[in-house]
Amino acid sequence: MKYLFIPFALMMINLSLLSQAKVDSLMRVGIKYHDSFKYDEAIAAYKKALKINPLAYAVHAELAMSYMYSKEYKKSIKHSDIVLEADSADYKLHAYLSKGSCLDYLGKTEESIVLFNEALDRFGEHYLLYFNLGVNYYNIKDYDNAEHTFIKGIDQNPDHASSHLYLGYTMEEKGQRVQSMLSLYYFLLLEPNTERSKTAYYKLKDQYKSNIKEEQVKKKKHVTIYVDSNQEDSTFASADMMLSLLEATGSAIQSDTLISEEEQFVKNTASFFSVLGELNKEENEGFYWYFYVPFFYQIGESEHNAAYCYYISQCENENARHWLNQNQDALSKFGDWLGGE
Repeated sequence: MKYLFIPFALMMINLSLLSQAKVDSLMRVGIKYHDSFKYDEAIAAYKKALKINPLAYAVHAELAMSYMYSKEYKKSIKHSDIVLEADSADYKLHAYLSKGSCLDYLGKTEESIVLFNEALDRFGEHYLLYFNLGVNYYNIKDYDNAEHTFIKGIDQNPDHASSHLYLGYTMEEKGQRVQSMLSLYYFLLLEPNTERSKTAYYKLKDQYKSNIKEEQVKKKKHVTIYVDSNQEDSTFASADMMLSLLEATGSAIQSDTLISEEEQFVKNTASFFSVLGELNKEENEGFYWYFYVPFFYQIGESEHNAAYCYYISQCENENARHWLNQNQDALSKFGDWLGGE
């Protein structure tokens, strides 16, 4: 009689495998819907999967994310907690990210900060944890901690565009425009043609002239240049002054010659990068000096500065897009040069 249990056991194993296959299939369907921004359809697929296996923690983690994007934050937290309270460590990072973000969206930013720090203690350094924590600090206007946290995230993943973007916003709020502009220049290299690229591009261009004041006195234009008090004691004070000189000189040249706004931006960018590179001494310490400045100094000194400038301007500049279309070879050489760096 005992031999009769062998086929039965095999049948149960096959049923279990079949159930898991259905769960996996439904989860893939849900992910496909989520990636297509069809969050309701994604949620429906995940719910079907959980009816088959309520302990499918991967599904709970994905469902939490779809609830978050559909702004059903409390439901997202509920499914995140199911994952976080499970014995298995799988998918907990995803759950921390969803729950922490939802707490922030619900106005519980301090709780979110505690949660992300807990996740960092548990998982070690991870750029997404640092990024989300940095956004929390930014939202409560704790810009010093935001700056420190975004930099830690960039050290973990230099290609994470959002970290550079928010670092740029943070440094703008701190009144340190050189550092802000370096961050925005790098963000636009990583993400040159999206909706948020437009905002970053305008902020970058505006900061060139943020410390100059023009006024008309007896038919003559007078320009006053000043250094922001937040930058006076900084190693970037000289570069900050040079930015204003570049903009003031550039405006005068543009009004007297046929040089275009785009060409002036190319010239100002090269000069800005060159000045920073020349100011970069051994005693200059910190992230901006070791990460951004050497990289941009090489671009400014290379034959690819124009291609770079037009590339990062394409989001909101028809002339830049036209230049790129007419200079595909220069753009390709710039890409090859970047790949070799």
